[in-house]
Amino acid sequence: MILKCQDREYTLDFDNIGKGKNCEYFGFRMKDDPIGFISLEFATDFNNPVLGIRFYTEEDTKDPDNQPYAIEVKRVFNHQFTNNKIVSNKWWPAYYEFQPFDWKSAGRPWYQIETGAMASKVLEEVDVIYCMLKAGSSFHIKDK
Repeated sequence: MILKCQDREYTLDFDNIGKGKNCEYFGFRMKDDPIGFISLEFATDFNNPVLGIRFYTEEDTKDPDNQPYAIEVKRVFNHQFTNNKIVSNKWWPAYYEFQPFDWKSAGRPWYQIETGAMASKVLEEVDVIYCMLKAGSSFHIKDK
């Protein structure tokens, strides 16, 4: 996945994975977005992943100036991902369940990791989110 990210307009960030805690995630930092980043997060024990836009810091979640950002991200997600249930909360302006969702009792995700298919699948969906935000939002990552 690291090699495949080198030619993209976002950078891969593994700083928050492998620390043995709940809700481990890795992110894709968009160069023109100081508020949020694309994240793939696991609920527990590398199971039940979600993909979406996550705030960087606790302060970002509390800043009232970021409310329009959160509303716009959710609007764009709802418009683009009509086949997915879009959820939002304090840390996440918008996310959906990444498929396959059950990694604990199913072998398929682990086989996809072994063959490289999972990295391709993750990056395809991240590319869709990035391009969707670039084309459909009014607040960031627009061409200057």
